Amino acid sequence: MVKESSIDKLIKISIINDMKENSIGMTVGQILAEMLRRIGKAKGRTVESMAAAIHVSRPTMTGYLKDGQMRIDDYVALAQSLGEDPATALADAVRIKTEETTALAEGGE
Repeated sequence: MVKESSIDKLIKISIINDMKENSIGMTVGQILAEMLRRIGKAKGRTVESMAAAIHVSRPTMTGYLKDGQMRIDDYVALAQSLGEDPATALADAVRIKTEETTALAEGGE
């Protein structure tokens, strides 16, 4: 795994904070896919380049990023191709969803 730069850390923190505000009603898979899409975009990656990195077609990658449903092997490969630790990215998505669920249960938004 490549060591994360300070800029990459700031981008990821920004994405996570934004997802906390804008992921209401999304599944964990949708949150994760959106996070990876944004990380890819921040790193200058196109849908085509992300698709090529994991050996799927552009339409397949578009579907993955849109609906958040992808094979676990493809998710791991995509996260790694973006320089992300798959387990950490998944944990971040679960944490975002858990915080949303807890806030709703407590009567917040």
